[in-house]
Amino acid sequence: MWRTNRRTNRRTTGRTTGRTVAGVVVVVATVTATIAGAVPAGAATRLVKMPPAAPIGVVATTGNASSPVSWSPVTPPAGETVTRYLAFASATFASTKHCKAAPGATSCTIPKLTNGVRYTIRVEAYAGLLASPPSSPVTSEPGLPGAPTSVRATIGNGQSTISFTGPTAPDFPVASYTVTAADATTPVNGGQSAAGATSPITVTGLTVGDSYTFTVVAVDRYGSGPASAPSPPVVPVPVPGTPTGVTAVPGYGRATVSFTPPTGLAYGFTVTATDLTTPGNGGESDSDVASPITVSGLNGGDSYTFTVTAYNGPVGGPPSAPSPAVVPETEVQLSATGSTFAAVAMEQWAGQSYLLSDFLVNWQVTTSVTGLDDFAQGDVDFAASDLPYSARQSTYYPTQPYQYLPDVGAGLGLMFNLTGTDGQRITDLNLTPSLIGKIFLGEIARWNDPAVVAANPALASLLPGTPVIPVYRNDASGENYLLTDYLLHLDTVDITAAQTAFEAGVPGQPSATWPVPAAAASYSPTTYPGWTAGYPVGQYGSDNAANFVSALSSQGSITYVEVPYAVEHGFPVASVANTSGADVQPTSRNVSTALQSATFNADWSQNLAGVYASPRATAYPLSSYSYLVTPCSPAQAAGQGSTCDGPGTPSPFDPAKGAALGQFVDFVACAGQQGMSVLGYAPLPPALVEADFDAIGRINGAVQPPAPTAATCANPYVDGQLTLPDG
Repeated sequence: MWRTNRRTNRRTTGRTTGRTVAGVVVVVATVTATIAGAVPAGAATRLVKMPPAAPIGVVATTGNASSPVSWSPVTPPAGETVTRYLAFASATFASTKHCKAAPGATSCTIPKLTNGVRYTIRVEAYAGLLASPPSSPVTSEPGLPGAPTSVRATIGNGQSTISFTGPTAPDFPVASYTVTAADATTPVNGGQSAAGATSPITVTGLTVGDSYTFTVVAVDRYGSGPASAPSPPVVPVPVPGTPTGVTAVPGYGRATVSFTPPTGLAYGFTVTATDLTTPGNGGESDSDVASPITVSGLNGGDSYTFTVTAYNGPVGGPPSAPSPAVVPETEVQLSATGSTFAAVAMEQWAGQSYLLSDFLVNWQVTTSVTGLDDFAQGDVDFAASDLPYSARQSTYYPTQPYQYLPDVGAGLGLMFNLTGTDGQRITDLNLTPSLIGKIFLGEIARWNDPAVVAANPALASLLPGTPVIPVYRNDASGENYLLTDYLLHLDTVDITAAQTAFEAGVPGQPSATWPVPAAAASYSPTTYPGWTAGYPVGQYGSDNAANFVSALSSQGSITYVEVPYAVEHGFPVASVANTSGADVQPTSRNVSTALQSATFNADWSQNLAGVYASPRATAYPLSSYSYLVTPCSPAQAAGQGSTCDGPGTPSPFDPAKGAALGQFVDFVACAGQQGMSVLGYAPLPPALVEADFDAIGRINGAVQPPAPTAATCANPYVDGQLTLPDG
């Protein structure tokens, strides 16, 4: 093109090119001056600014003659700044209104709108005088409430109660809410509605068995807002009928209630007690899906009636007529503490016996020594222990006559955590009595010690140089007593030498405390390299010992716990060499086989010398049984030609409790032995069952049962489910 340069009055010619740099269009004008045939002298540059992008994320809510508007901040072009935002509201037959937001703000409220008019809202961003394109439009209708949220429905008989959360409070109140039903099963049956001022609102007239959802609309003086999202579906159910024929059979602190269910649907029943003697004590209840139902926690000697209510989900029908009155007897409660050896079994027996009898056993696992002390002080009715008072490990001794009776057998398992040189867990470790003593006394420090390799030729290349970490019980326990007694019988030299060197206990005597070096003890570091290296670890209780060994960080550790704890943790236990030369696992049958060689001392405590040295090829030598320590009546013992331990004075034990304790011992010795193998225990062999039956006859108030037979005793070794090898 041709134009005249005003300053030079010279005619010029040129061309213009453009390019974009960082969001800014750069227009370059190349001007060629034609002066006396001269060539272009240079180029002049002019910058043209870009406007901001359109705002996004615009949200408009309603207010009273106003509309609050918000949006996401706009990123301006390079070198520019967003200086303000303008929000516009426009509508047919209404003037456009706007609000302005200061730099950095992302919201404002458009005022002076007409309630009930639907407006279109747009937002523009400005960089100086340059305006962005308008945002995508949103709508707002000032004066109308928002949608309720969190809509939930509960079922009823042909009705449903709907709860919800009202919309965010506007500048003016919601006058009411309307709930509308939608029938998903039979759509033409929907449309029922109900109104109310607040949540919840009940809609009636629904079809039983159809699936419904519900929406809620808020209403104010300007009209109805948008509907909520639908509720989750619900299905109304009918009110069940009334149960009939309610009767009750009293027990000890409980009653078993029978009834005839109503016709029609009823998925559950609740029985409620009314105490006619002491009304303030009533209200006990229990629920189940069928008759009969037992209600517990009743006061013995009080008169009770019972009503039954049928339910379809949360919908209850009318209660039944009361049952005839019954009077439960006072519930007998027995208390016991003690052994971790029998803890798993005792917990199961306590629960099972309550379901099968009219007494309650309150059992708390502690330790054998604690159980002995609690019984001696009269704090419990009986105790569970792995060692007798004659072991002189308890602090207190009974002032009433008492006795010991076996409750369950178990092997003391040598649970270990060891990975071989091939990276695989070792599960088939063999140990001799001598190795057991040397490992737990700290004489063997590495798992590839030649003595361990000699006992495990199949593992010769797999046993690692991992340190041996013996985990011993640092509390006074029956497990310590059993292991020290076993070693004194089969590895006398090592255990006696350690007791002497460590100044621990009485050398040559079993102890509930494991021998560890006393602070002032002087022992050979080469004889006891494990203690020199600080490898042994003490743990309180079998559970903690098993937890320690089963931890991922406890490679090389080994402990002695009852087999049920190893079973619970899924860890292997070592096989132990018996006197026949066989390496034997502590299976239920192998333990019961060994316990056939158990005998009784004069005080009815167990003598396990024959168990440790059993010649049977399948006998697990580290086997034992736990005791129940119970009261004993010298008069009843004399009738058997027997005696009780402790003083010869008459038994002070409550005969009512004695009768219940006799039933419990009968259950433990027979039906209670069912399932013990699954838990890792060994059922009592017949000889020990007979010993328990004799002991029942020595408990004040108990009646000795006849000799156990397959018909009267469900012990698997008595009723023929299992058989033991012949001697």
